[in-house]
Amino acid sequence: MVLYRLHSVIRGHLKSFKVMKGRTLSHRLRECLKHKMKASTNERYLKLRGHWGAVLMTATLLGGCAVKRVPPALTYEIDTQTSSVPKAQVPLFDSLRLVVIPGSKSAISTAFFYRLPDHRLQPYAYHRWAETPRQMMTQKLLFTLQQSGIARHALPAQAEGSARYTLQIDLLTFRQTFDDQNRSLGKIGLLATLVDDRNARIVASKLFEADAPAPTPDAPGGVKALNRAADKITEDILKWLKEVVSIPR
Repeated sequence: MVLYRLHSVIRGHLKSFKVMKGRTLSHRLRECLKHKMKASTNERYLKLRGHWGAVLMTATLLGGCAVKRVPPALTYEIDTQTSSVPKAQVPLFDSLRLVVIPGSKSAISTAFFYRLPDHRLQPYAYHRWAETPRQMMTQKLLFTLQQSGIARHALPAQAEGSARYTLQIDLLTFRQTFDDQNRSLGKIGLLATLVDDRNARIVASKLFEADAPAPTPDAPGGVKALNRAADKITEDILKWLKEVVSIPR
C-alpha cells in the first residue's frame, strides 16, 4: 500500500515536470521565433533605408544639376530716330493717322526670330526685343513723320480726332536671315497704303523691302542690321509720300 502511494506521488511529479518542461520549450521556441522575426525586420529596415538613401542621394545630385543658373535674356530695341531725315519746308499733310498692322505672328511677339538657310524660323533663347516689332516700327514711323515735318500732326491709330489721310502699314517681314553659317542680313518688308479718309479712297500703295548686312553672325549683329534696315525703309517711305502728294489729282 505504501509502495503504491509512493509510486503515485513519483508519477505525479514526473507528469508535472513534463508539463513544465513542455511549457519551457514552448516559451523558448516563441522567444527564438520572436528574435528571428525582429532580426529579419531590422535587416529589411536597413535594406529599405539603404535603398531610400540611394534614391535621396541621386535626387540631390540631379537637383544640383537642375538648379543650374540660366543667364537672363538680353533685350534690344529699334531706335526711334532715323539717321538722316531732311526737314520739309512745308508740311505735306495737316494731319496723318498711322496704322501698323501685323502681317505675321512674329510682328506681335517680343521673341527675336532668325531664319536658317533651310527656311526654318527659330527664336533666340537668350535675346529678345524690348517691345514687339509692330510697336517699335510704329514708334519709329510716328517720330520720323513728326521730326521730318512732312505732317503737321502725326497721329497714332487710337488717337481721338479726325485725320484727312491714313497711312496703313502692313508689317510683313521683320527678322534676321542667315544665308550661311557666317553671313546674315537684317530684313524688313512691309506694304504701305495711303488712304483718303474723306471718301475711303486708296491714293497709292507700294511694297517696300530693305535689308542690311549683319557685322557678326549672332543676335547683336542682327540688331545692328535691323536698325539699319529700319532707317532705310523709313527713309524710302518718306520719299514715296512726297512723290505721291506732289502728283496732281
